[in-house]
Amino acid sequence: MAEARTNSDGPSTIHWLDRPEPIAIDSIKSNSFGLLILTGIVNPLGPTLSGLALLSEESAGKGFLVKFFLNPFSSAAEAIAQFTTIPPREILVAEAIKRVERLGYDDTGCFTLLCRGDRSMDTQTHRLLAAALLARTEGVARKLPFLKRYPNNPWDRIRAEIDELGQSARPRTLRARLGFGAANPTNRNPTPAELKEFMDIILHDDHRSEEEKAFFAAWDGAVTHNPAAGTSGSVMEVGAMAEFYATLMHLDETREKPGSTSDQPTWRPQMHEDPQAWAQLVYQPKLEDRIRGYRTRADELFGEIIRYATLGDQSSVAHLSRIYQQMLGQGMSVEIRRQIYLETASAQQSEPAVVSYNAYLPFIFCEAADGIVGSATVDFISVGELIDGDPMTRVKEVIGLIERKSLRNRGAAFGALLFTGDSRVSRLLLPLRDQLTENEVTIAMRGSTSLISAASVEFLIAWLEGMDANSTDGLFGTVASGLVNVRRRAESPVVMTGRRPFPVGSVTREEQARMGRFIPIDKFTAQITSRLLNLERTEPEPKIMPVVLETWGISARMHWSAAGDGLKQASKHRRRNR
Repeated sequence: MAEARTNSDGPSTIHWLDRPEPIAIDSIKSNSFGLLILTGIVNPLGPTLSGLALLSEESAGKGFLVKFFLNPFSSAAEAIAQFTTIPPREILVAEAIKRVERLGYDDTGCFTLLCRGDRSMDTQTHRLLAAALLARTEGVARKLPFLKRYPNNPWDRIRAEIDELGQSARPRTLRARLGFGAANPTNRNPTPAELKEFMDIILHDDHRSEEEKAFFAAWDGAVTHNPAAGTSGSVMEVGAMAEFYATLMHLDETREKPGSTSDQPTWRPQMHEDPQAWAQLVYQPKLEDRIRGYRTRADELFGEIIRYATLGDQSSVAHLSRIYQQMLGQGMSVEIRRQIYLETASAQQSEPAVVSYNAYLPFIFCEAADGIVGSATVDFISVGELIDGDPMTRVKEVIGLIERKSLRNRGAAFGALLFTGDSRVSRLLLPLRDQLTENEVTIAMRGSTSLISAASVEFLIAWLEGMDANSTDGLFGTVASGLVNVRRRAESPVVMTGRRPFPVGSVTREEQARMGRFIPIDKFTAQITSRLLNLERTEPEPKIMPVVLETWGISARMHWSAAGDGLKQASKHRRRNR
């Protein structure tokens, strides 16, 4: 941004820029965004969304006032002012109204859709700003009788306006006379009483609800019926518009409320308040209708995941991915994302015939948090349908995603597979070891659970035995830390040496226990002691293996002659894994 300059006509909280500076329209959806006002013109020839936004850099103590507009075929955003300290909304709006001519609403059609974005701004301040903008637009006095004659009925209102103006009017003149285009000198300024009555109407919830529906229908119609729409690369489809609109309207509700703590998630699922209405919303065929109905972005993500998992709606995959990335970018807390996951898992496990195991895929693909990715991966492979009776069907699917680098957090998915503790899974993971970055290995080593499995521990030991500790010092220590984590997190006195059922519901609990082939942890420790001691002996300084030995309760001063047979076995393992 250019250096801000202070106007010469007196001190001001806002430093108005000499010239508006273009910015990317997508920056309005950024993490530091604050919405002052959002307005819409329901025009069948070209609906327009306009607004005023704050782009703040709170760490630097400054921000920018931005005006923006979008229609189906073009969009623009410009920074018009800068402030070095973030003022209260009331002061900011008061200063903006003093320079209302800079806000971009003069010589435009009057808006009939009015939405309030920033909930930190009180109702009266919002109303003052809206009235100041409306007073500069055309058509308030002329539109008011139609608003009163056709309450909550935008399409009949617009048809009546067109009929009154005459069907023979030229398109450009008609647009202007409707208040959708260039200034019309025959439109008089509204009186204060007319402006108040107009505001009372458009601020009513029933009016706003119907106006929103008409706005999106007009947007869809403009794209569908415009001859140039199919050839223009800048056309914004109604689905993308609905997503942009929802981002603006729900941004506040994707964040934790002031004063909330990490163990107090603030999302209250819309589904719990009225399950029947929520279900009807989720299965609405039009994306824009669903987006308008979701109360928060968290509800939107949850609802779209459930829709995808119940209907197999592949058309929703791109939207799911976009909103997940947006929520991460906007700083939605891990606690709320975990709550969305738990609600999803509960729905899938309660109604598996209705909600498919694909419900876990958005979390596996898009999530960043290790714990959520790990849980989703385990749940997916544990309940997923088999192909040709192959118990590794879903394991192989996740491995393929890791190989193709399709996942945001490959390390967490790898760790989740490894610590399932099934030797069949471990064998499939062997080729992946060298494909992971050291950071991904670090993440994977944090994935151990409260139950020790022989297959997971032996995988890690064999990995270490196959390394040259001198040339892979960092990686050696990282994998060794996995052995420490496994033992420290153990909450059971036994180790699983058998297999897991896939899917988990294919056997009874008794059969699952028999398949696990559990042995006492001391017995298992004795089985791996010689291999761990040999790793400690051959590791160069500085050593990490003494920490591993101590964690497993093994003395490094053990008499080596008593472990001779074990060392021979360890040498075989090492040669085989080189």
